Amino acid sequence: MKLQFTVRGVPQSKGSRTQMGRVNVEAGTALSRKRKKAWADAVEREATEARLAVCPEMADIFPVATSCKVDVSFYMPIPKTRTKGKCKLAKDTPHTQKPDIDKLARGILDPLTVSGVLKDDCYVSELVCRKRWCDAGGERAEIIISF
Repeated sequence: MKLQFTVRGVPQSKGSRTQMGRVNVEAGTALSRKRKKAWADAVEREATEARLAVCPEMADIFPVATSCKVDVSFYMPIPKTRTKGKCKLAKDTPHTQKPDIDKLARGILDPLTVSGVLKDDCYVSELVCRKRWCDAGGERAEIIISF
């Protein structure tokens, strides 16, 4: 079975945690933490809607507690400075800049658990990720979960 959905917006990474005295805190500025939280909420919302849209007879398969594959395509906006000239970037070409793909994936997997799609992200046995450039307004993450 497959569960497929799209999350609109600029994909945000799930950054590292930093030790501050006796407390572990999310690294980054208050603004970046706010963006990451908004992205996680959007992923959780879309995953929940996709899960609830599954026919009622199959609703008992969630949360998934068996081996599954997660396929994610991240579409990042081309900077305005890179739309012309010899350093021009084309849409659908590989995105080879920060944020790192592993941290982007973490920003998807954790909300899948919170949304009730996955019992735990340890059940993901195969993870396929890709980053691509896109035109402004096309920022998104396309997610397919196969189980």
